[in-house]
Amino acid sequence: MEIVHQENNINMKKGMVISMLKIVGLKKVAGESKYLNKYKGEYLQLNYDMRSGKVWTDFFCSFNDFWEEYHDSNVINCGNISEKVTMQDVREIVENAVKRLA
Repeated sequence: MEIVHQENNINMKKGMVISMLKIVGLKKVAGESKYLNKYKGEYLQLNYDMRSGKVWTDFFCSFNDFWEEYHDSNVINCGNISEKVTMQDVREIVENAVKRLA
């Protein structure tokens, strides 16, 4: 199975990302994770818009399972971040989430 998404230069074959995804907002997300305290239940839900290439977070402070749901097929929830991450970590999380869609 091959998925080609022209706008973001995504070309996946058998779940493998062949070209780099366009991801905007890596620095901001990495910065938002800097002061997270997982012992207080703080975490960020990482989201990615496959059409625009934008990545952003939703902040939660809870030990329960809360999440934001977007009713847009282009927006994917890439998972939660509960500790400091780098821009490269964010890129890898997003790329792995996109791979799982294939």
